[in-house]
Amino acid sequence: MPAIRCAGLVKRYADVVAVAGVDLTVETGECFGLLGPNGAGKTTTIEILEGLTEPDSGDVEVLGMRWRDGPESRALRERLGIQLQETQLGDKLSVQETVRLFGSFYRSSHSVDEVLALVELEEKRRSWVGKLSGGQKQRLAVACALVSRPELLFLDEPTTGLDPQSRRQLWDVISRFRAAGGTVLLTTHYMEEAERLCDRVSSSGPRVS
Repeated sequence: MPAIRCAGLVKRYADVVAVAGVDLTVETGECFGLLGPNGAGKTTTIEILEGLTEPDSGDVEVLGMRWRDGPESRALRERLGIQLQETQLGDKLSVQETVRLFGSFYRSSHSVDEVLALVELEEKRRSWVGKLSGGQKQRLAVACALVSRPELLFLDEPTTGLDPQSRRQLWDVISRFRAAGGTVLLTTHYMEEAERLCDRVSSSGPRVS
């Protein structure tokens, strides 16, 4: 069974068609890249798949389930890891406090030590989030997405604005998740990133279609 399957996704905002009839299948265990420039509808598409935005039309199936109110959606969320394009973390919390907080949202989760090891932030565990570098903050955001032991990881332009070393460090985190059997849906506008990480890609023009 595919990890993600959607057909005919459409999302409009007033007169703007943000997503125009997307058909998409992501196989279990692969890293699928959704490419396109800013404004192409990548974030809107991924938010629909994450259950954060309601499409105007179309069909969405994630891990064999559909987004509905009630226990079924809660059960599905337990199986997903989500890194938003702009994850807002509390500057006055420490790294370990942040991971512990996110872990508390789930019935089952990695320990703080386990998830910090996954993203190589053990030495920063007592540092305030506000004191981290851009690359370290991005790895912490991914750590928060990984804390629930997800089967499927959504990453929305995770390396935008990072220097080359920080980008490679985050690529290593994603590669380790894949090696452990996880599935990844990645949005990016970096061709090098897509070539390095993705098994398949779908390119988008002015609107995802």
